[in-house]
Amino acid sequence: MSDDDRIEAMYEHLAATAERPVARSASAYLGEAEAVARDLAERPADPATVRERAGHVVRLLREAGDTEDDEADEHVAAALALAEALAAGTGSDGASDSDDNGDSDDKGDSDDNGDSDDKGDNDDGDHRDGDGP
Repeated sequence: MSDDDRIEAMYEHLAATAERPVARSASAYLGEAEAVARDLAERPADPATVRERAGHVVRLLREAGDTEDDEADEHVAAALALAEALAAGTGSDGASDSDDNGDSDDKGDSDDNGDSDDKGDNDDGDHRDGDGP
């Protein structure tokens, strides 16, 4: 599932809570979370912004408490799981969407010698071959 799909599903779950008879104390939090999710669904955002806004959704949903409606609770739980994955930058399989250098392109960008050609160069830094760096 792509981030766009997760964002859309998160928004749909939160929009569905608006149709349910939820507790007044939870309603404001759910409405705010829905607004943030709608903004993410309607406006493209860079990965850092997606993580930040999804984090807001997570906090709002955790603060919402009991909705007093089982169907709404199911939607909230589903939206929360999606928001947590988006906030963490992880896919539905729990794996991080970013590579070890944190830039999300899965290219690695540098081999172990730091020269970014990904050829390996057999340069482990000990230079016993006398060629130097």
